[in-house]
Amino acid sequence: MQPGNPKEVKSFDDLSKLRVGVLLGTGTDEYLKKVGVEATRYQSYAEEFAAIQQDKVDVEYDLLAAEFKKANPNTKVEVLSSFPIPDDLLKNGYGYARFGLRKEDCSLRVAFNQSLAEVRASGAMSEILRKNGLSDRNLFVFPLQVN
Repeated sequence: MQPGNPKEVKSFDDLSKLRVGVLLGTGTDEYLKKVGVEATRYQSYAEEFAAIQQDKVDVEYDLLAAEFKKANPNTKVEVLSSFPIPDDLLKNGYGYARFGLRKEDCSLRVAFNQSLAEVRASGAMSEILRKNGLSDRNLFVFPLQVN
């Protein structure tokens, strides 16, 4: 892949014209199936990044691509982050981590959530993102659902 954005990808709609790689079972995978974008599905990021290096995939849209590019500056991977993430994809859980804590670890859960809130509020999370080639675009909060 040439540096920059030679395929002129401006939205997820443009992905239908490309050879897209995606990790099997991720939120992105489910979203691409839903909107009818053909994609090659991989069991691991190592497999997918190897396919990119072998010119079998044009684009991979994921935060790990930024880390891979940082660790492998001569790679053909190009990070595309200038277009918005569709709301439907966000609803599927794109880009956020899930942590499992034992039900009885109430104090740990409260401390964990409080610490995350403090890191975000202080701006430290934004700084960490910038140091890793990302932006606040990669930091979002899902609305709480009250049942």
